[in-house]
Amino acid sequence: MLKPTSFNCLMYNVKSEKENEVLFKNISKQYANFFDFLANVTGYKKMNFKKAASLYNIQREIDHNMTQPSWVYNVWPQFNNETTISIISSLKRIRRISQFNSAKKARLRGGLLMKDWIDRARNVSLGLSINPRKIKLHSAHDGTLLALMYALGIGNDLLVPYASCAIMEIYKTSNSHTIMFFYKNGTTVHQLALPGCSSYDNCTIAQVEKAMCRSVASAYIVAGSSTFGCLGIPPAAVTLYLTYQIFISML
Repeated sequence: MLKPTSFNCLMYNVKSEKENEVLFKNISKQYANFFDFLANVTGYKKMNFKKAASLYNIQREIDHNMTQPSWVYNVWPQFNNETTISIISSLKRIRRISQFNSAKKARLRGGLLMKDWIDRARNVSLGLSINPRKIKLHSAHDGTLLALMYALGIGNDLLVPYASCAIMEIYKTSNSHTIMFFYKNGTTVHQLALPGCSSYDNCTIAQVEKAMCRSVASAYIVAGSSTFGCLGIPPAAVTLYLTYQIFISML
């Protein structure tokens, strides 16, 4: 649940490959000379889009004031005078976001964590005993945050910086419970509008659950696989899990 990008899911793989096929081919063609350059300076025998994006880890060293070879800062006139590391960062963003940027991919990657968040909010609204009672903390990866945000329909097409966090707050009002969703990405904390809600500050759990139910129904259609289950769960279990969500929302 906390590292959804590490699970093998045949249905997700098929959907992702189909949706990203044209994009990846265009990237490979557009950056062919750039990839040849990277192969020469890095020692990779065969440089491609995936390997080029993985070089984004260089940015971690830059962030820690580690000296880099001169090629990292080469300027490329054919790419709007961007530097090598800037182009690599752009490639990393494109590849990372391509994992989640459609409804089907987002649900198959982030649906399990999204369900956990909504279930916890619902349990609070029903007065059920939960543990811990005040706050639940997850320590996770950038892909975890992206999977959750895209599953909720609030992704921003940007990489997740270090020390970013997603926050859901639950409030009890006179006749219902409302939730507020916040995201901190290196700037000040800002609130995001959740699906199904017309107001930032008066969004009920039922509204979000109803909006997500439609997405879960779509995920149910695509989540089954004759050979493998998504998120490491057998197909029958996926069916029970998603059907349970649909049934609960109708009570």
